[in-house]
Amino acid sequence: MIGVHIKEITADIKKCDFRGCRVFGKFQNSKAKLEYIDESLPKEYIERIEKYKVPENVKITTDIVYLDMIEKKIVKGTNGLEKVKQMVDFDLTSMRNNIWKYREIIKTNNMDISYTGAFIHEYGFDSIGKENYYIDLEKRAKEAYLSGNLDYVEEVFKELDKETKNKLVTLALRDRKS
Repeated sequence: MIGVHIKEITADIKKCDFRGCRVFGKFQNSKAKLEYIDESLPKEYIERIEKYKVPENVKITTDIVYLDMIEKKIVKGTNGLEKVKQMVDFDLTSMRNNIWKYREIIKTNNMDISYTGAFIHEYGFDSIGKENYYIDLEKRAKEAYLSGNLDYVEEVFKELDKETKNKLVTLALRDRKS
């Protein structure tokens, strides 16, 4: 049997213990039906996979965008790019600092790159699930300002767009008045 007519494969993970393992992208959009038994995979992981399944009509575009990002190609202009709303669990750990090249595309298209492991090399395993926070310099700069970390604000200020810079300056001016 060559498997041409197989519609679904069941992944029996009863004997696997994934705790502590990096499993990003291993099951996303696969034909496998995940079976959660005992504590072999965290229940939250299974629920997230089911919740964030990439819709069938965007699957090919999402895969193309993912591969282009991994291969450091230009993603801007890809057909259907605006439909790619999430890349949850696609493994972007190999990108390292190249993820910054795609910051504007991710932010503009409001793509969810949570759990992609994109910032593991830069911020460690604590960054998992917080990738969109790291991509959003505006949010981070505002938080840094409000917490009094002006060194960080100064460090990222030149990378911010004009609108974001104006928002921070306005925030600082309002803060001074109060």
